[in-house]
Amino acid sequence: MVTAASNFTHNIRRIRQQSHVLVTSGIYRLVRHPGYMGWFIWSLATQLLLVNPICGLAYAYMSRCFFYAPPERLVIAVITNKLCVSLPTALLQSWRFFYERIQYEEWYLRKFFGQDYEHYAQATPSGIPFID
Repeated sequence: MVTAASNFTHNIRRIRQQSHVLVTSGIYRLVRHPGYMGWFIWSLATQLLLVNPICGLAYAYMSRCFFYAPPERLVIAVITNKLCVSLPTALLQSWRFFYERIQYEEWYLRKFFGQDYEHYAQATPSGIPFID
């Protein structure tokens, strides 16, 4: 966040600001999405450190509801007890979230910065396994 400064936001920008620049220095020299990488590692590490299948199921359920279900379906899911079945499913849910978000965000980055972003993306990994 420090390296990106005013270019960092939790919301994906769909309109390029005049001050919007492509940041390729600092941590961004090593990975394109350091914030997403950290969040993904955190989501994986907490489940591995807990070594608790109940927490793994709860994490899978909550991530599914939070990332993919509208609020009214959350109540229905709780009532009908539709839990994901395993920790790998929970991790897959996190990976899927980042995959979709990175694809969406990078569409705009390519639109904003053209060939500069294309070259940067080819030379720098995303920071999330199997997302490039």
